[in-house]
Amino acid sequence: AWDRAAKCAFEAARWALARERAERAIAAFTSCGSIGNLPALRNNVAASLLREGRIADARAAAERVLADASLPPPERSRALRTIADARIVEGDVPAARRAFAEAVDVLAAMGTDRGELLRVRFAFAHRLLEADAWAPALEALESLAAELRPDDAPMIRFVLPRSMAILLRALGRTADALPFARDALEAAIVLDDESTIGAARSDLALTLTMLGRHDEAASVFAAPGAAPAPLATVDAAPGRAHADAAIDAARRAILAYEDAHIPNFAVDVRRSLVELLRAAGRRDEARLELDAIRRLGGGEATSRAAFLVAITGAESALAEGRTRECVAEALHALSIHRALARGLSADDALGTRADAAKVADLGLEGAARWADAEPAARSDAAAAAFELAESSRALLLAEGLRN
Repeated sequence: AWDRAAKCAFEAARWALARERAERAIAAFTSCGSIGNLPALRNNVAASLLREGRIADARAAAERVLADASLPPPERSRALRTIADARIVEGDVPAARRAFAEAVDVLAAMGTDRGELLRVRFAFAHRLLEADAWAPALEALESLAAELRPDDAPMIRFVLPRSMAILLRALGRTADALPFARDALEAAIVLDDESTIGAARSDLALTLTMLGRHDEAASVFAAPGAAPAPLATVDAAPGRAHADAAIDAARRAILAYEDAHIPNFAVDVRRSLVELLRAAGRRDEARLELDAIRRLGGGEATSRAAFLVAITGAESALAEGRTRECVAEALHALSIHRALARGLSADDALGTRADAAKVADLGLEGAARWADAEPAARSDAAAAAFELAESSRALLLAEGLRN
């Protein structure tokens, strides 16, 4: 009875209750000398501890599971994956990768279905990405992308290239991200889900916008079969119909990701939505969305998401003439970057150079406009400009030392 109750709680994601019930079931099986479902129950305890945030306890529990010489292969693989996840949280990515590689070897030796192996490997790569371990995440995603086949499940053909596009953009390799963003849209169309298609269109439009290809970005949201409407200049904002379609699609995508409990994807789309609203002249709505990002999507104070939110805030403030706020947001972004960069590998730090330079330039432009608009505050603006210049220079020098 406790075995069944524990399984129900685990499947309902009630982690503390699942652990308590699993421990009772283990005690019951042990007291009557029955093996029962002990390996799976012990793995449930370890997995529940991990989700409760008790990382060291979770890893120790999974290691105890592995100590069982008669452990069935599926449970061995599961315990190894729990250890890998715990190691990621602890910051020991090499140990996480070793444990995960062993887990995959066990699954492969069991003859696990190719689709399930792809799903498991993608989930691990995604956890590396969420932990800002960009270089190993990129290596894992590139390995998967090289193996992807036309007959693989449409969902993996959507989430994999989309994650590649997101990571490559974050590394400053926007041109490299473009074909993956296109592949993600093609897979989304096959899935025939409105929210997924909206997410993929928003993502492709954002990539094209970052490359300055605004005409193509606007045409992404044209109705299927409709000819893209030509824009007056390459820097023109999208036409009203395209802008409205883009905004609607982005909002649908945000709801879909929030319903699916994938907050980091929702943050990406919200940032795109802020830019779309600004381009459409809907600044009050853009400000509300930016506030929502800060409230819901910024994550920890020194997370990559918080850094991107601060950049977006600086961009919005500068565009709307709020120069003091632009300078404050730029300085905040650079302070986040300094803290974040301490935990990045050389490859990952190199990928953030463009972002650091961009936010410093935004802040310097804001300081110059602040000084022009408020002559009495010129000394404050000059001091802020000096701090921005020094912060940017120090970041690049530190990066050079690491490399």
